[in-house]
Amino acid sequence: MGFFKEGESDIQTVFTRITRRDFSGNTGLAIKNSAYQFSTNLAGKLGSLVFVIILARIILPETFGLYNLVFSTTMFFYVFSDLGANQAIIYFSSGTLHRDKAKAKAYINYLFKIKFALSLMSSIVLMALAKIISDSYYNQPIFLALIAGSLFLFFTGMQSFYLSISQSNNNFRNPLIKEVFFQVSRIILIPVILLYISSLELSSSSLVLAIFLILGAISVLSMSLILFLSSRDIGLNSIKAARLNSKEKRRIKKFIVKIALITSSVLLLGNIDKIIIGPFVPPEFVGYYSAAFSLVNASAFLIVFSDVFFPLFLRMKGSRLKRAFGKSVQATFILSFLLFIFLLIFATPLIGFIFGGNYMPSVSMLRVLALLAVFFPLIEIYTSYIISKGNLEKITKVILSIVILSVALPLLFVRLFLNYGHTSAVFGLILGLLVSKAIHLTCLIFISRKI
Repeated sequence: MGFFKEGESDIQTVFTRITRRDFSGNTGLAIKNSAYQFSTNLAGKLGSLVFVIILARIILPETFGLYNLVFSTTMFFYVFSDLGANQAIIYFSSGTLHRDKAKAKAYINYLFKIKFALSLMSSIVLMALAKIISDSYYNQPIFLALIAGSLFLFFTGMQSFYLSISQSNNNFRNPLIKEVFFQVSRIILIPVILLYISSLELSSSSLVLAIFLILGAISVLSMSLILFLSSRDIGLNSIKAARLNSKEKRRIKKFIVKIALITSSVLLLGNIDKIIIGPFVPPEFVGYYSAAFSLVNASAFLIVFSDVFFPLFLRMKGSRLKRAFGKSVQATFILSFLLFIFLLIFATPLIGFIFGGNYMPSVSMLRVLALLAVFFPLIEIYTSYIISKGNLEKITKVILSIVILSVALPLLFVRLFLNYGHTSAVFGLILGLLVSKAIHLTCLIFISRKI
């Protein structure tokens, strides 16, 4: 009970500070940034949920399943457009933006080259493999949609780079503006255009292609907005960049190599599920699973504040860091556990009201997937803490093992459960996903206590 009382006291302190508009010190900065981050997560996850709901009601579960296959595959390749470059921006520039702008600009310019190369390469590789993925792996007509997805991938990757610059400068307003613009644009444009072309009686593959062409256009507009906001944010346009010596460049590359697997693992494992199940079940079953997963994903990440705590963790040492980390874990666990109970109890009315009768097979899936509402936020906060400590060599092999296990277990259970039907195969995927996340979190907790 003491654990929960302490967490409740911390939450009351936060509300008191917000009411008094007291944002002084590291605590105040964390509260202020948390408010922006919460708003950004709210806009992103609720916007995504609203978009998914509207899309699922406009198109059939089969088309919805094809859309999710393309989106998950695109986001899988998106992982390789980062590989730690975004975290490197925060790590190297957060401390120098205020004391040495010339050095900060040098870091940003050098990391821009790395980020641009990674994003462009990922996009080109997806284009090159699109035919093989669509025809030989999924055996679904999504080749052209994957080509359109590669454009969306590139601009989304570059957006994240400039958003990381804002976060390193403790500016969480720009990400909120960008997120609102992106979500509102796709919620309005895609349904309107789909309804407009519905009279053409297009195939499922053509509808999915149209969706990703529109997403690509929106990503270009979002990129333009981010460039405008970030250039005004840090005020480096008139600053001449310093020169990085070979030692500093090696340090950046070494950091990226060390952190790549850690930062990529969450993104990779967050999109691998539909890629695993895609070849084994018809698209409509992917649609049922995606509907349930979208509710868990949207709600769970409303309580993820890792982007807020990471820059602050970097500035803290010793007992102050441990105390701040402990309090963040307590608050995150309380909120995530309450969310799990809510999803468990209200699964049936949530699916029925939000997605409609066509998606009622998603109810039982949602009840089991609700456990992810506990795992996701805790994995994020522990990952940020471990990265902030800087001693990453010891955990690289462990994280690699987790990634392999998180792919192998769901794949194994899908194959085993497939003998009992397509619905059972989906539950095999869910079981493997839950077991792998539990192991993932356990390993992170163990590592956090050893570093």
